[in-house]
Amino acid sequence: MNDRFKFRIWDKVSKRMVVNELGFNPLEGINREECTFMEFGDRFILMQCTGLKDKNGKLIFEGDICFNPNCDDTESGKNYRAIYWEETWAKFSADYFCSGHKFMTNCEITCEDACHWEVVGNIYENAGLI
Repeated sequence: MNDRFKFRIWDKVSKRMVVNELGFNPLEGINREECTFMEFGDRFILMQCTGLKDKNGKLIFEGDICFNPNCDDTESGKNYRAIYWEETWAKFSADYFCSGHKFMTNCEITCEDACHWEVVGNIYENAGLI
């Protein structure tokens, strides 16, 4: 579960995801002269890895959108999961979406579920999926 302590950030200004696979320094590659300490909270969104991997072995981070082919309903559209940190229960959770409509919230995610999913994007770059 070493992957559980990997992070990435969404830079709201440059509209890009920054990932550092080597350790905790998600700001590596960001021009620090472009932002000040006071701007950090408004400019960047820090996201942690869940420690889980999808069916292709890709790490799942909070903010990811996952497709579950086992729940694909061609009549109503594809089912996606948006991953997030649930502060109340101190756990990673998923909201379920189908054809752009949320139909389940605060669903627990497990290794047994995630290994069937496929990371297809994230809520910042691919919001149209949900």
